[in-house]
Amino acid sequence: MRIMKYILVLAALCGGTVVHAQPQLTLKRTAVDWPEISVFYEVLCSNRLEVAHTPANITLTEDGIPVASYTKYCPDTTTHCAMSAGLVFDASGPTVGKWHAAQRNAGRAFISKMNGGSDEAALVFYNTFVTVEQAMTSDTTALQSAMATLFPVGGNAMYDGIFEGMQQVLNSGVNSCRTVVVSAFDADNLSNYTEQDVIDVARANELRIITVGLGFNFDAGTMQRMADSTGGRYFRVLDTLNLQQTYREIYELISDEFRECVLRFDTDCEDGAYHDISLEIENVCSGSDSTGTRVIHPFATGHERPLDIVPATFEAFAGTTIELQYGHVTLNQGILQPANFIITFPRTVLKLLSVKIPRGSPLEGTEVDIIPFAQNYLLATKVAVDIGSPGSFFNLEFEVLDRQDSTSVLVTPLSASVQKGCLTPTMHTGRINIAIPPRPVIEALGLTAFCPGDSVTLRVTEEYDGYLWTTGDTTRSITVKEGKNYAVTVMDHAGRSAISPVFPVTVHPGAHPQLSQSGSVALCAGSSLTLGTKESYMQYQWSTGDTTATIAVADSGMYVVAVIDSNGCAGVSDTLSVTVQDPVVTIQPSDTALLCMGDTLLLTADAGFVHYRWNNGRATQQIFVTQPGNYVVRITNAAGCTAWSDTVVVVEVPLPDAEITTQGPMTICPGDSLALNGTPGFVAYHWSTGETTPSIRVHNPGLYTLRVTNANGCTSVADSVYVGITQRPKLEPGGTHSICFGESLVMDAGEGYVAYQWSTGLEGRTLEADTSGSYWVDVTDAGGCTLRSDTVVLFVRPEIKPEITADGPLTFCDGGSVALNAPLGFRGYEWSSGELSSRIVVQRSGTYSVKVFGADDCTGTSEPVDVTVLPLPPKPVVTVQGASLTTTSAHGYQWLLDGIPIPMATKQNHTAAHSGMYSVRVFNADSCSSISDEVQVTLSGIESAPTSFKLQVYPDPNHGEFTIEAIADVPLPLHVSVVNMLGQRVAVFEEQRAEGTVRRSISLQHVPSGVYLLRVRLGMEVITRRIIRQ
Repeated sequence: MRIMKYILVLAALCGGTVVHAQPQLTLKRTAVDWPEISVFYEVLCSNRLEVAHTPANITLTEDGIPVASYTKYCPDTTTHCAMSAGLVFDASGPTVGKWHAAQRNAGRAFISKMNGGSDEAALVFYNTFVTVEQAMTSDTTALQSAMATLFPVGGNAMYDGIFEGMQQVLNSGVNSCRTVVVSAFDADNLSNYTEQDVIDVARANELRIITVGLGFNFDAGTMQRMADSTGGRYFRVLDTLNLQQTYREIYELISDEFRECVLRFDTDCEDGAYHDISLEIENVCSGSDSTGTRVIHPFATGHERPLDIVPATFEAFAGTTIELQYGHVTLNQGILQPANFIITFPRTVLKLLSVKIPRGSPLEGTEVDIIPFAQNYLLATKVAVDIGSPGSFFNLEFEVLDRQDSTSVLVTPLSASVQKGCLTPTMHTGRINIAIPPRPVIEALGLTAFCPGDSVTLRVTEEYDGYLWTTGDTTRSITVKEGKNYAVTVMDHAGRSAISPVFPVTVHPGAHPQLSQSGSVALCAGSSLTLGTKESYMQYQWSTGDTTATIAVADSGMYVVAVIDSNGCAGVSDTLSVTVQDPVVTIQPSDTALLCMGDTLLLTADAGFVHYRWNNGRATQQIFVTQPGNYVVRITNAAGCTAWSDTVVVVEVPLPDAEITTQGPMTICPGDSLALNGTPGFVAYHWSTGETTPSIRVHNPGLYTLRVTNANGCTSVADSVYVGITQRPKLEPGGTHSICFGESLVMDAGEGYVAYQWSTGLEGRTLEADTSGSYWVDVTDAGGCTLRSDTVVLFVRPEIKPEITADGPLTFCDGGSVALNAPLGFRGYEWSSGELSSRIVVQRSGTYSVKVFGADDCTGTSEPVDVTVLPLPPKPVVTVQGASLTTTSAHGYQWLLDGIPIPMATKQNHTAAHSGMYSVRVFNADSCSSISDEVQVTLSGIESAPTSFKLQVYPDPNHGEFTIEAIADVPLPLHVSVVNMLGQRVAVFEEQRAEGTVRRSISLQHVPSGVYLLRVRLGMEVITRRIIRQ
C-alpha cells in the first residue's frame, strides 16, 4: 500500500455543512508522478462519503479516450488510521489573550483524542523563531505538558514553522497516515522560506497541508492555496469557542485518511501540453454525476512519432463520383489529437463533395469538417482518437467532372498539423487517372409504336467489341415485341464499358370491342333491341352483314361484331344470345268460387313471373278477397313481357249461427260439474276444449267457446260463456310476519263473500292482531260454498331498553370530559345531542339519552343521565422580584421549574433556588386548576452553577441544528430548552429516564440567526450556556 503523507495547516471553521443533491462528485486535485497520474476525488451521498462504488460505476477518460487500466483506492472510514502528526502553532505576539488560550485548549483537545499507543505527534511553535517544543512521540502526557508552554511573543515566521513541521513528519514519523497541523493568526513577515517552497516540498513528498485561520487578520488566500495545492483542507475559525471542536474534526479527518478516493493510471506522450481528464460515476446512490479538470504532461525532446496517411491510386471515368481511400500504414500507435490537413487539387477536373469515415477507422463515429479557403481545402478532425493497427483512415468523395479527353490529376497535401500529442501525421499525395468511357446510341429499324403481336428491331449505331442488352441479349441488334425502355452496355477494345441512354418502345393497347348488351337478352314478341359497342371504332363488320355502328335486333339468334381502331389494330367482340318470349298465366280456383259471408278467399296466379297486377290493385302472386265480384291478373316475366289471365267469379253465401245454453247458474262449487249445449242441425261442432259433440260437461271454471259449420262449408262466429267457481279466500298480507313490541298487523280476507268467521272468534272482513300466534278465516259465498283461508303466523319481538354507562365521573372540571357508552350490538344509535355513534365524549353540562336501532329495525330509548361541568379558577399571573415570585390569590398552589413540579412549593409565594423558566398551577375549592405563563429567572448571569455532570455542545456556532452530549451515572429525568433574548422558549426536549452517554440533536431551523440561551437540566442539576445560531 502506498504511504500517504499529510501536512495540515489549521484554519477555523466559518460555515456549517451543506447538504447536496445525491450523488455529488467532487474532483479534489491531480498529481503527476510520470508516467503515473493520480486523480483525487470524493463522492457524497446525502452529505456522507460513499466508498463502496466499484470500477463498474466509474468512467475515466483522458482527452475523451477511456482509460483502459487504472487502480482505485478509497479509505475504510470504519477503521482508525494510525497517524504521525506535526502540530504547528502560532506563538506570535498578536495572539496574546483569548487566541493564545484557545490554541492551547485546541492542542490539548487534539492530543486527548490520540489513542496513546500507535498515534504520535510533534509540537512546533513559531514566532520570530521556530521551536520544536516536543519531538515526535506517542506519549500524550509529554505532549500535554509541552502544550502548556505555548507563550505568545515576537513576530511571525509561519512558513519556517511549516517547513520544520514537515521535517518532523518526514524524518521521524513511522505511521502510514502522516500530517502536520498549523494555526495562523496573522500574515508571515519573517520566514526564510516562501509559500511556494512549502507547497513544492509538500507536493514532492505527497504531504497534505491543512490550514486553519484564526480571527480576521491572517492571509486567507495563502491559507486556501496551501490547502488546495497539497490536497489538504482549509478551516476558518471566527470564535475562540469553536477552536477545540475544529481540532477534534481535524483528528477525525486524518483518522479517516482525509475521506477521499484516488484513481491512478499510467499514460505516455511527454508533449508538455495540457490534457483533459474527465470522471463520471453512474448508478451510485440512485444517480450519476460527472466532473473534469486539466493536467499538464511533462516535456521530453523527441517525443514525436510519425503517422503516415497514404492514399490508393484510383482509376475513374469522367462524369462519375468516386471515393479516394486513405489509410494509416505506420506501426506507431497512440492517441492522435485533433488534426488539420490542407490539400489542393485542380478544381476544373474534380469537385470535393464530402469526407466519409469507413467502418473500422479510428475516426468511426466522429465528423471531419471541410473548410474551403483560397484554392485549397482544410480538413479538420474534431476529437482525439486512438490509433491502433494499420487500416482505413478516411475517404475523400469527389465528383469527376465530364470531359472529352483522358487525364491524370494529383490530390496534393500542403500541410498536416496537431496542437499537441505525440503522433505527428503526414498526409501523402494521391493520384486519380481519368478515362473517357464509350458512348453507345440505339436506333430503331422500323416503327417504335405498333399493335400487339408486331415487333421492331433495335441496333447499336456503332460497332463495339461486346454488347449486353437489358433483355440479356449479347448481339449488336435485337428484335423486341414488348412496350418498355431498352438499354445496352457496350465494351470497347480497351476494355472500357458504358451504358447507352434509355430507348423507349410503345405497343398500342389494341382493339377490344364490348357490346352494349352482354351475355344473353330476352325480347318480348313484337319488340326490338338496338345493339352497338361501348367505344367508337373506325370500321365495323356485324355477323348480320351490317357495317354500321349499331343494328336493330328483333329475332332470336347469336350476334357478334369485328372492328378496326384508329391505330389500325383489329378486334372481335364477345357473342350476344337473343331469345323472343310470349308468356301465359292462369288463376286457381278458376271459373266460379264461393265466399262465406265475413270470411276471406285465397286467389293464386301461376308462379315464375317477376310482376303481378290484379284488377283490385294488388301486386302479389296471391290475394285474399272479402267481397264478391269478378277478378283478373296481369303478369310480367323477367324479359318484361306481359299477359292477362281468364276471369274468376266470386259468389258470397251466408254464415251459420252458433249458441251455447245450460240449465241453472254459470257457477260451480269445487268438485261439481256443468252441462253446456250447442244448437242442433249443423254438420260440425268445434268446442274450445277440442270436443266435437253438440253437448259437453265441464268441471273447471273458465271461458268456453263453440263454432259450427253448415253444408256450404261456412263456419259461424264463436259463441262463448264463462263458468265460475267459488275461490278459496287469501289473506293479505299472507305468510309469516314479525313486528316490534307495541306494533300490530291488520289482515284482510278480501271482498265478495256473504260471511266471515276468524280463528279468534271475531267476524268481519279484516282482523287486527298484536300478539304472537297463528290466524285464519272461514268464508261463505252467495252459492252456499264454505272455504277456509291459508294460515298467517305472527311473531311479536321483545321490548328494547338500552342503559347508558359512563367511563368516569359525571361531574368534572372545565376542559375535562366523560365518555358515555350505549350497549354494543345495535345497528344504529341516535343521541339526544345529535351524535350517531355508540360512544360519545361529553365536555358540556346537560341531560343525555340515546335511542338505539336493532338489526330488525326495532328501536328503544334509554333513561336520561345528567352531566355537570365545574368552572376553572382564573389564569394566575406571576410577579418576579429578583429571586422572589408571587402569584394571584387562589385556594391552592403548585410551583414548577422548567415544567417540573418543585417539591414542597405549594404556597402563594416562592423563592427561586435555580435559574430557569418558572410557572405556577392554582386550584379552586372544586380542585379545578389553571396554570400561568412561564417567566424567566436568572440568578447569576448566563453561566450555570457547578454541576457533577459534563456537557458538550457542538457545533457552536450552528446553522440550525446542534447536538448535546451529557453523561448520567444513574437514570435521571432530562429537560432541554432553548430561550431567546426575550425570554421566550423556542425549543424544548424532555426524556423521563436518561442514562449513560446521552446524545440528542436539537433543531433551530425555524428560528432566525442570533444568540440564544441553552438550559440543560439532568435530575436537579442545571447547566446554562450561550449558543449562536448562524
